[in-house]
Amino acid sequence: MIYDKINPLLKTRKRLEQLSNPKKRLFDDPIKYNSVYFPEFDNLLKVLAPPPLAVDQFNCYAYALRLSKWVHKYTLVQALEKKHLIPTASPKKGDIVIYFGESRINHAGRYISESKVKSKWAGGPTFEHDTFMCPTHYGNRVEYYNAITIDEAEKIFSRYPIPNI
Repeated sequence: MIYDKINPLLKTRKRLEQLSNPKKRLFDDPIKYNSVYFPEFDNLLKVLAPPPLAVDQFNCYAYALRLSKWVHKYTLVQALEKKHLIPTASPKKGDIVIYFGESRINHAGRYISESKVKSKWAGGPTFEHDTFMCPTHYGNRVEYYNAITIDEAEKIFSRYPIPNI
């Protein structure tokens, strides 16, 4: 299922984009992230987990697949192209949500409800948020896929490691 939305909260999403700027990296810090997002967004973002320590960090693609290691976007692209992930028109709690911008995968999370997602922002916090209450570069289109087991995710991860570039 594809869900496309022009977000009326563009100004807020652009502000989240500024705060999540990878050059600043404050959102990855287990202590400083709190000063980045809160109290400005305490009514829009529910923190489910603070950022882990640098040695334990993982990203949104790993979170969506229920893995605790850094997963390269290439792995998820291959999983979609090789049809390891099955699209669904009726997502259920825990299913995978993939965000697209300009036809590219930019972010992933887990489905909670029609309007809520859990997602990890880079190496930073894990949030519960409205589907499009996220940085603008994550995109304005989502697709839903059936959840897979950790064993299936591990197989995908080992089959499609980061390519030699």
